[in-house]
Amino acid sequence: MTSNNRRGLLDYWTHNTNGYLDLVGSEMFPVVNITLGAADRDRDSHGAFVNRIGRLALAHKAIDATKAFAGRDLAEFGGFYIHVFPGTPLVLPDPSSPSGQLSIALDLGSGMIDGRRFCAIPDQMTGHLLMAHELGHVVGFPDSFGILSSGIDWNNTGATSHLYGDPYDIMSASTFATLNNPAGGVFYAGDPTFSGPVPADWRPGGTSAMGPALTQASLHKIYPNAIPPGVIRYVSLPLAGPVTARLYASQSRGGAKRLIIVRPQNEDVSGRGRCYIEFRDSIAWDQGLKTSGGNLSRRGVTAHVLADEPGVGVRAFYRGRVLVPVETDSDLRVAFTTLTVRVLRTDLHLGYVDIELSQSANRGVSIEAASRVERVAPIGPQIERFTPCGDTIHYGAWRTRTITSYEGLAFGFGGTGGPLDPPVTFHWTVGGQPLDPAKTRVDIAVGGSVHKVSYALTPSANRLLLTSAPGDHVEAPVRLTVTDQSDSATAEASFTAQGVASGYSPHDIGVLGACEAKLRLRLRWNLGDFTIPGNGDLFPEPPPEFADRSVLETEIAAAVTAGSDLADHLRSLLHLRFDTAHG
Repeated sequence: MTSNNRRGLLDYWTHNTNGYLDLVGSEMFPVVNITLGAADRDRDSHGAFVNRIGRLALAHKAIDATKAFAGRDLAEFGGFYIHVFPGTPLVLPDPSSPSGQLSIALDLGSGMIDGRRFCAIPDQMTGHLLMAHELGHVVGFPDSFGILSSGIDWNNTGATSHLYGDPYDIMSASTFATLNNPAGGVFYAGDPTFSGPVPADWRPGGTSAMGPALTQASLHKIYPNAIPPGVIRYVSLPLAGPVTARLYASQSRGGAKRLIIVRPQNEDVSGRGRCYIEFRDSIAWDQGLKTSGGNLSRRGVTAHVLADEPGVGVRAFYRGRVLVPVETDSDLRVAFTTLTVRVLRTDLHLGYVDIELSQSANRGVSIEAASRVERVAPIGPQIERFTPCGDTIHYGAWRTRTITSYEGLAFGFGGTGGPLDPPVTFHWTVGGQPLDPAKTRVDIAVGGSVHKVSYALTPSANRLLLTSAPGDHVEAPVRLTVTDQSDSATAEASFTAQGVASGYSPHDIGVLGACEAKLRLRLRWNLGDFTIPGNGDLFPEPPPEFADRSVLETEIAAAVTAGSDLADHLRSLLHLRFDTAHG
């Protein structure tokens, strides 16, 4: 129930309520024996016995036996977790069966007994995930809702419901928004689980399936005081304009913001229309979230809204997500609200995303480009030079090729985050020529010459890679058009390849950098004291106040206290660096 690695069942709920429910202090009673007979079976709607012993009968027998063993009435407990270990199966005569016998199954689930919650779980049907789910009912959490799923299809009749339709919430166990295809297979599926440690002498298999976390929407609705106030940012509708915010992963700890609550105008006491935005990263109890592929349980920014479920009441409904990192569509129109959530920036290393909340329906597309230049072959003679460390290096002209990657990000097309959204499509042109996904090269006419540029498209075509031929000088516009069933948007960028550049070979650049590192180590000189980062160049550019190289040399010389010979070395190195960066 608890463990040193904090993967125990009680550890799950202590962690996911931020310590608010300290279940680790719960009392565990010794094993007691119970006897279940034919009269303990459930009955159908006509009053006839069925071949299953119900959870309520299990609970009554287990609690009564524990009272007798402990000599206590157990009145101080608010709920019970009942684990039924394997025993002697109940078998009844059944003339209609080939074997002449009928095996009686044990029910699994939660309920109420004497005004208190309980869950009863037969051992042969258990797994960590399922146990955590059922214990969640005992501590007050209801099943969760979301997109259409087959979670209620107990008898394989094709029944569907929004119940169990959340691919991110333990209280949708264990279907997680999976929708079956009656012809076989599934239309879509969620599986946010991961494999955890299996206790010694415990049965193998499903016991090791763990996660995911509890959604913050459910936690805040049931136990609002369980979430530290400092980690919540509140926003009220209507918005005066776009609101930007930084969100850290909901499973992270500390004081950083990890939940946004958007309150509707004139919110009622039940919170109808309230929207919860959180970043679900694949860490801690969420480490089972997928980082790629078609699974619904993917790392992303999720939205949940409090809404009415007929005959049930106000519940937290899953309303979609934006994948992180963004793949094709960077925003989400939260269903049944006026809210749009857009992911602006992602830093998975630091564990946060920057998002924008708006009530705007503006559509568009942006292109993010990144280039690198490779020196492929020397042209003509190379001039021999020396580093201050005595290494021989060569300087000259080089044929280069330019490799530029482009990523298109659509916004305002606003999918609902559901698996069956009509996708947006991406169409690229380079130099006015449309790119055929089945080909890998495009001919671009520039100034009467035809230049061959290689390209590669991802299957969704939202990413493009262009590569120039070595030594080829070419400039061409790049255009991206995004369309859906009703609208389109366009963005432009450019592709520029110089073809020829002066400088050192890739090997010599490494030699030069190693020399610089040696001198900086001797001087304890921080390069950042004199320069600022450039735009992807190997060597940083000098800051504006040091644009004149002589000024920079003077400042370096003034900082050198180890002797004039070392200052001369640094001046020499400075010349080499400028030749490399500006050659």
